Amino acid sequence: MEYFGLIIEGEELLPYIKPGETAYFEKTALLRDGEVGVFSAGGDMLIRQYCEDSFGTVYLFAVNRQMRSLDRSFSRGSEITCYGRLIMQEIPLP
Repeated sequence: MEYFGLIIEGEELLPYIKPGETAYFEKTALLRDGEVGVFSAGGDMLIRQYCEDSFGTVYLFAVNRQMRSLDRSFSRGSEITCYGRLIMQEIPLP
């Protein structure tokens, strides 16, 4: 397995990871519902909680629910690339 770390700049991962802290990821392209990952989607790089519904719509949620305006959804077939899964405790879906 391969791993990498990213220094978190925003508040999207509060209260679990604070700005300035390092978040560690396992390199993988596959996530299960509720896992947090690093994504390239819609021309942006995002660290979000992943969920996919039965219609193939992908939801990327900000972990910090005070920042829910940053939530994104992508219809089936949208170009989304996952680079890794956050290594930490399980975070409940919103």
